[in-house]
Amino acid sequence: MNFLKTLMGSAVAILALTAGSGAQAGEIDLTSAIGASGMINGATYTTVDAQPTGTGYIDSFVRVRDANDSTVQGYNTTVAKTYQNDGAENFNHQITVGEIGFLDLNGPDTDGGVVMRFLLDINQTGANPLILLSEVQIFLSLTPNQDNEDPLANGELAHLADSAIVYQMDAGDLTNGALLNYDLNGGSGSGDMILDIPIEMFASAFLALGLDTEDLQNGAFLYLYSRFERNNDGYEEWTHFQGEGIGEPPCDPNVEDCGPNFIPEPNSMLLFGLGLLGSAIAVRRGRRWDRS
Repeated sequence: MNFLKTLMGSAVAILALTAGSGAQAGEIDLTSAIGASGMINGATYTTVDAQPTGTGYIDSFVRVRDANDSTVQGYNTTVAKTYQNDGAENFNHQITVGEIGFLDLNGPDTDGGVVMRFLLDINQTGANPLILLSEVQIFLSLTPNQDNEDPLANGELAHLADSAIVYQMDAGDLTNGALLNYDLNGGSGSGDMILDIPIEMFASAFLALGLDTEDLQNGAFLYLYSRFERNNDGYEEWTHFQGEGIGEPPCDPNVEDCGPNFIPEPNSMLLFGLGLLGSAIAVRRGRRWDRS
């Protein structure tokens, strides 16, 4: 419970800062440059250069499909076609707080800066590259893979059972959003925007769900709901950076690799397999030579 008390105290401070700053509401324009950043209701949205993927693509846990609609929405669940989520379970699936974990952006000797970090990859046409991220909602729940839908309007919450809200982009202001530009990064599959959610925002959700131990908190299922407007092409996908669970020192990106997971392309998997095969042959030959 000491951990929860610490989080609750910090959460109150964040809410006070958010309420007192007009710059934290409204539509933020992230279309002009890599590194452009803005804050909405205490969370930070930042455009990023394409993440180094080698030859792969982000390993998403939320994928919102094109569906030929200008407005699309969805959250991570294995129940196909909930809102406009993609039906493939490897792209939409349950995930826990502990599986995502937290990063310490300021280092272990500095207060603050502990966040859960998500990476968004967008897809648009070259002729019309702008897309509006008009809502983000993050929940904790005791139940995975739900299929609840409702005609979600601005300012309303998605209806998830056994859940508590961690973060809502549109809370308190119905014009919030982040305008993004597909042309800032060439191609798709490697990421366009980072979303940082401070650890303090989880405190009230933990308390509401009665999660009073580190094991229970790490085991809570996390839902990330998002809505996009001006959609015209492809998928919008979310993955997460590799943090550490509650009770462990957060991953420090200044000295560690806390980057997101990526899926190797078939060619790289083939090369990897050939490398393993070559190693196995070398080991076998070595054993034969040892016996001679």
